Amino acid sequence: LLLLASCGEIAYGRPGFGSLYLDSRTEYLLLVAIIVSIWLVVFVRHTQHAAVGGAVTKWYLHRNTDRSATRCCGGSAVALGLWHALRYHAGSIAAGSLLITTLKLIRIAFFLLKRTFYQRVSRGLDACGCNGSNRLAAMCLCCISCCLKCVEKSLEALSRYAYAQMMRSKRSFCPSAAEAVRLLTTNLAGAASLRFVAAAFLFLGKLLVAAGCAFLGWRILVQAPPYDSALYSPLAPAVCIFFAAFAVALVFFGVYNMALDTIFLCLCADKERVDAGMPPLGRAHELSSVLGVPIDAPAPQHPRGKGGRRMLETPAERSGSDPSNNPFSRGSGVVDDGGYRI
Repeated sequence: LLLLASCGEIAYGRPGFGSLYLDSRTEYLLLVAIIVSIWLVVFVRHTQHAAVGGAVTKWYLHRNTDRSATRCCGGSAVALGLWHALRYHAGSIAAGSLLITTLKLIRIAFFLLKRTFYQRVSRGLDACGCNGSNRLAAMCLCCISCCLKCVEKSLEALSRYAYAQMMRSKRSFCPSAAEAVRLLTTNLAGAASLRFVAAAFLFLGKLLVAAGCAFLGWRILVQAPPYDSALYSPLAPAVCIFFAAFAVALVFFGVYNMALDTIFLCLCADKERVDAGMPPLGRAHELSSVLGVPIDAPAPQHPRGKGGRRMLETPAERSGSDPSNNPFSRGSGVVDDGGYRI
């Protein structure tokens, strides 16, 4: 971006001021570079969501005694989730990130339009070139801007659930998003309560981390030489440390946020299995009471079909020595409506 911007010519005005002029081709390339940069940033963020969703799904479906599913990627669940996200679902992640990027670009374009409108109003002209300010148009612009922000936040939350469902069921982005919406609407009360409590605790955690870092920095600036004598006031550096630590905490606590969404989605799928008369899988009995999703069913059994053949395998049997039985291997087994292999 800086290289393209440096291709322009500077036209100097009054002393200390100037303007940068770019030809039409350079402006087009600069616009494309900005759009691609935003897309790449959103893609990296969504890849993180998918990798965390895959790691948490693997943890949910396997007990601590099951070590066979961690034999690749150095035994790291996060590395395995990242591998499967980039190997099998890179196109789905790119499609989801493109959707969010498009909405962000619409909001940016609308912000520029609103800014131009306010500049015309400040000069005594409304959008039609008439005298006076148009209060109704300003109110409509504010309402549209608020609606676009709400839609963007809603799609970002939906994309997290879609990536969790995508890593759980091994489907593409759109079917996973539709399935995630269906599971959330079925358990709407639990999703709302979990989101409210989780948001409160996550915000308190971010605030605690930022305040702790700011306090530690303030103590160092007050007691450690040469800052104790050379620094006029430790207030400004402490405030900067607080905001920097809060920004870092936003990234790290996003992992916990994605993990909660994935576990809740897996519990909702297990609840549907119980309602259909099938036993839950994974850690449903351990986590149902914690997240408020009641699952009243006995321990997982093995229902038998005709001829006495077992129809459902345990997580340990599904991830045995045969690589085709690994629930993270693409194309292995048959996937039912809940996303589990039978």
